[in-house]
Amino acid sequence: MTQLPGLLKFTPKYRTVRWGGRRIAAFKNTEPTGDHIGESWELSALPDMLTPVTEGPLKGATIPQLMEKYGRELVGEQLLYRYGCEFPLLIKFIDAEDDLSIQVHPDDILSHGHGKTELWYIIDAAPGSTIYSGLNRTLTPNALRKHIDDHSLTDVLAIHYPMAGDVFYLPAGRIHSIGGGNLVLEIQQSSDITYRIWDFDRRDKDGCLRELHVDKAIPAIDLNQTDYGLAHPQILRGYETMVKQTPYFSVTAMLVDGEMTVPVSALDSFRIFIAVEGEGTLRASDGTEMSIRCGETVMAPASTTDVRVTSGAGPLKLVTVFIA
Repeated sequence: MTQLPGLLKFTPKYRTVRWGGRRIAAFKNTEPTGDHIGESWELSALPDMLTPVTEGPLKGATIPQLMEKYGRELVGEQLLYRYGCEFPLLIKFIDAEDDLSIQVHPDDILSHGHGKTELWYIIDAAPGSTIYSGLNRTLTPNALRKHIDDHSLTDVLAIHYPMAGDVFYLPAGRIHSIGGGNLVLEIQQSSDITYRIWDFDRRDKDGCLRELHVDKAIPAIDLNQTDYGLAHPQILRGYETMVKQTPYFSVTAMLVDGEMTVPVSALDSFRIFIAVEGEGTLRASDGTEMSIRCGETVMAPASTTDVRVTSGAGPLKLVTVFIA
């Protein structure tokens, strides 16, 4: 059996949606793949959007195939016990040229499996762009339904005006929407369940309104939230900053100007490296070496002892993800 290399890069899958734009290709410095590209699925184990390994001896292998052959080496002992052969995370870039619908995701109980807790790292935000994250007051289910029915839902949502580097934590149950003008890195549980609550009465090319899921959404919404999940972590050169620890994943960020060595196997988890600025090189403890540039995602399996990160001509900003 082929040995699992110390680094794995994946070929993204793109999703065309009505609210998408063309900034993902510009961000990645790649050729455009079409108009209205709203999502680049960077690392996915979901059946309809599998991301294959891009290069190396395992080129073409999907994450489920890697889990079947190398489960313990890929994710570590504790995660294999916790999740079995299911890979637990999904990584995306989102380009919102227009507003996304107002929506909510169910938790593990309501979804009868994996809920959808997520985190947004704002890569870029056009002047005046907005984010809805959470309610601005406590509501009863009946009061919430009234605001949905009379199209005044935005009156009870917390509105934010993001800037690059902002982080929004969205546990399952938090009502939210990405406004037009935002380019976002999304880290989430491996789930694609979304309950659409309101879509601003927009119609598709055939003049039809998109389906709403109000009856499912209201029981899923946390009506007693106490915060909006917003933070702006300071990322210092040469240091790793903890951005957010959640029950489902931990997120850090680092600005590398020279070299840094980042531990992996000591976490008993894989570690995902996502470049959001600059370019550089990753070298795993087994000698596997791989370039990484803005918009690329690389995984170090749990069997990798550490990864040495070297910046290119300028500083390299990385967001990393693991499960503690």
